Amino acid sequence: MLLYAGIDAMAWLDRPESSMDVTARDFINWTDKYLLSGDGLTGEDLYEARCGILHSLTGESKRHRELRARKLFYHREFDGKRIGIVQLMMNEKFDPPSVDLDALVATFKSAISNFREDYEKDNARRSLIYRRVRQSYLSEVIYE
Repeated sequence: MLLYAGIDAMAWLDRPESSMDVTARDFINWTDKYLLSGDGLTGEDLYEARCGILHSLTGESKRHRELRARKLFYHREFDGKRIGIVQLMMNEKFDPPSVDLDALVATFKSAISNFREDYEKDNARRSLIYRRVRQSYLSEVIYE
């Protein structure tokens, strides 16, 4: 859940200047550009997984229930074995890919670095992102 919230925050920072709110398209665009490497997952897959996890703590988003998106399963590597973290019901229309959570977290860290390198080269974009950080993430409180 925190990983998807982190991706949301990066997409929020990188949304168009004219947009007050982050959208599904912003999330998808950011993941496609910075996070995914063409390993079969798409930004849409991650967005739908995000919706399922954040809204119901399951892999089932609304679009998955409508058979318009696939569910993601997760696994971790432990002692050389792949340990699946799956839901028991397996009546899926689409064969769900299994995502290595540790690899996804590591890739997210790299994606943030790549994102920063990218916006640092563009003065207008950098100024917009810094302004958003200052306005929304930092505040000064005077305690007496």
